[in-house]
Amino acid sequence: MKRRCENRMTGKWLARMLMLSLILGMFLLEPRESVMAESWHDAYEFHQMYGSRVPFFPVSQSDGNIYFGTKGALTASAGIRYRTIGWKISVKNQGGSVLQTMYCKLDGRYLNCEQQTDIYGYAYKVYGIALSTIRGRMTDTVRTIFERGNCSLIFDACMVVVKNGIEQGGMTDDGPSWGNVYTTYEGIVHAQRWGSASQTALHSFFDKSVEGLYYSVDVNASNGIDSVSGAGSYCYGTYAQISAKAERGYRFSYWSGTNVTYDNPHGFYVNGNYSWTAHAVPQELNVVFHRNFNDADSVKATKSYTYGNENQQLINFGWMKEGYYPVGWSENRYSSTCQYFLTSAVSSQWIAEKYPEIHLYEIWKENEYTIIFDGNGAEEGIMNSVHTSYTGSFCVPENSFINRNKKCTFVGWSLNPAATGGDYTKGNVVQVRDLVKSLGLEHTTGAVIYLYAIWDEAPAIQAPDLYFSLLDARQGKISEEVLAGYAKAVDLEDGVIPYGKNPKNAFLLIDYDAQKFLNCTTSTEIPVTFQATDCSGNTVERSIVIHIADTEVKDGTEEMGKSRLISQKYFENERGELLSEQEGGIRESSRWRCDEKWRSFLEDTLRRAE
Repeated sequence: MKRRCENRMTGKWLARMLMLSLILGMFLLEPRESVMAESWHDAYEFHQMYGSRVPFFPVSQSDGNIYFGTKGALTASAGIRYRTIGWKISVKNQGGSVLQTMYCKLDGRYLNCEQQTDIYGYAYKVYGIALSTIRGRMTDTVRTIFERGNCSLIFDACMVVVKNGIEQGGMTDDGPSWGNVYTTYEGIVHAQRWGSASQTALHSFFDKSVEGLYYSVDVNASNGIDSVSGAGSYCYGTYAQISAKAERGYRFSYWSGTNVTYDNPHGFYVNGNYSWTAHAVPQELNVVFHRNFNDADSVKATKSYTYGNENQQLINFGWMKEGYYPVGWSENRYSSTCQYFLTSAVSSQWIAEKYPEIHLYEIWKENEYTIIFDGNGAEEGIMNSVHTSYTGSFCVPENSFINRNKKCTFVGWSLNPAATGGDYTKGNVVQVRDLVKSLGLEHTTGAVIYLYAIWDEAPAIQAPDLYFSLLDARQGKISEEVLAGYAKAVDLEDGVIPYGKNPKNAFLLIDYDAQKFLNCTTSTEIPVTFQATDCSGNTVERSIVIHIADTEVKDGTEEMGKSRLISQKYFENERGELLSEQEGGIRESSRWRCDEKWRSFLEDTLRRAE
């Protein structure tokens, strides 16, 4: 006869087995070493496969059922026998000490009869209890130890003596409640005088460890990984976490093994045996270079540097800032000094310290210049140089050079040594930025700038000694205008200076006396002086001699050589051709023939004499 639990077993058992098969099918899809549930159709088959063993079968990622079977005769026998009325579940540490004990009454709140099969005169039953139920009854401390695999789960039967069909004790889900309930082999085996066969059989009801409950997690480190954690033994369904710490200069990359994941730490439910290997790659430091002209400057560039690579260095991007030059890089954009040179070497240690990103700001220093005052041909004098910066200024000092090489006047300073006028004079405040920009030196530091002294040279007077006849002198033909026509004043800055007193310059005969010429009675020499003054006040004089010739032949001056009187008939013939020296004319090399001005003067004089 089948017992009462059979009435509700068949449909319930089939439903549970179907669900279990579906769940196990899902687990088989996971890339892990899964616990494979063996199948059975009834309690008898379970007994045939597992006997008194206690297997665990998963039903989800975090839970499963623990099963064990019982076997009892269908026909109650008279006399004394033993019976299992429940189970004691002990949590023991690795040393065998009991950490916690729990009780489960058959067909109580926790243990359910999953299926019963009556066959061959015996009633076979399968009981199950959820792992989550056992976990839920543990204390927090014991649960932590249990889940990390540092203890074992031991099942012991709770047995009573049955006399003439009457149980001699009882229990609840909290433990024995009345009479004599034996929870150890020693207890039940000494409760009565059992035969040797019974004593041997009683061993199978005690000290039974749950099978398939614990799994290993193996964690390994590859190159670049300093340490790993999370390895060990875990109870099924425990949420485990593995983590890796990379070595200096490396960063965690991914986990390989049971499957591939990029999370670190990585958490998962332990549903089988796992093997993980942590991988790392060299760190890459992103360096963001900022041009840093000012706070609003957004120009930047980024470069990556890899840990362990050799011959890496910072970059000089060639950025140019007017009036400034780059000296290096700093992590502080407002710093006045640099922490790194423009192309400093990049070490692996620095990459590890600054990983994953660092911002560097280019540090600019104001250009410096030296102003040198050049005498530009002066014989004497010395002037101190001026050391200044791009945004600086200086006051033009007084000139201390003396130019004795030529008659001239200092008129100022210029960047051009050949200038005709000064651009800067004493007391002028010069802005350095304007000076260097005119020279194209705004991007050059340490440049030397020369300011040249500009000398205004005195004019040059061109005026030869002149020769007139006594008649010309007495007739008043040697006028100031006539004499000025034979002279010329030229100035480097002013050009040709017109005769007379002009707004900015002058060219004059300063000692002309017409009466001296009118009073001539014989040959004589009368000196006159031309004076030229340029716009700078430079004044020069040139004296010439006016020769008044009479009718007598006499020695002449160096300018004329031998002098003699000559008339028209000895100068040219009737056809206007000049006579040769043999014909009584003037020799061919004479200035009176070769020099057009002198020849014209002679011709004019001869015509007037006729």
